[in-house]
Amino acid sequence: TRPVDVYEEILRIYGYNNISMPEKSNTIYQKKSGITLNELIQKISNFLAAKGFNEIMCNSLNSLQWYEKAGVYPTDKIVSILNPLSRELNVMRYSMLPGMLQSTAYNINRNALSFKFFEIGKTYIKVSEDKEKAVTARFSESNILSLLTIGNERPENWKYKAEKTDFFNLKSVLEELFGFLGIIDSISIKTEVNDQFAYGISYMLNEKPLATFGLVKNSICKLSDIDSQIWYAELNLDFLLKKVRKTNIQYKEIPKYPAVR
Repeated sequence: TRPVDVYEEILRIYGYNNISMPEKSNTIYQKKSGITLNELIQKISNFLAAKGFNEIMCNSLNSLQWYEKAGVYPTDKIVSILNPLSRELNVMRYSMLPGMLQSTAYNINRNALSFKFFEIGKTYIKVSEDKEKAVTARFSESNILSLLTIGNERPENWKYKAEKTDFFNLKSVLEELFGFLGIIDSISIKTEVNDQFAYGISYMLNEKPLATFGLVKNSICKLSDIDSQIWYAELNLDFLLKKVRKTNIQYKEIPKYPAVR
């Protein structure tokens, strides 16, 4: 029994109606320090939906065998489940890519060959093997935005031929998103990407990687029985949030006169 439970019983016996109310009541309002993570997620989701993306939600459990077959992930950093339901669900996801590829294969098998997906979720990494350390010191989790495009960017019609999605389509979406959030001027580009990509680029913020995207290796796509080209991007929302909170978006007046060539 907590002390507060005793107080409540005493007040109930004494009678709440017998307690006089003060003439003045005080309250404390929490000071809001910039945009919250949920507000940022809602803002990004609305932007991507307007760009034709569909949001999906994948399982946060993956198969260790998938990561081992991919051969590009540090399996010693993957968080294992002590009592897994099956071999397909025996580790916490290290990357958002396995779930995205699984959803892609599901849609391809049902003759949906062109689509744009995005997912917002957490990834999990084992930081230390020392069991004497606190759980928060042994493991880390990050909020990640992942995007995937496949097939045609524009369907065939009477006037235009079908236009396949490519590197520059996804690049333009990411850069428009950075402009929408007011951080495009702080972004730099490097051609170094992790081993899950055949090629691609990384967006750097203060010399730290913010987002990476490119063409997923064919060998990784084949693990999910996918033969098509997959364009994929991952963006660290925790790092992005810190920058967006410090960014003040400024607006300028629309020119009164048309542009002169």
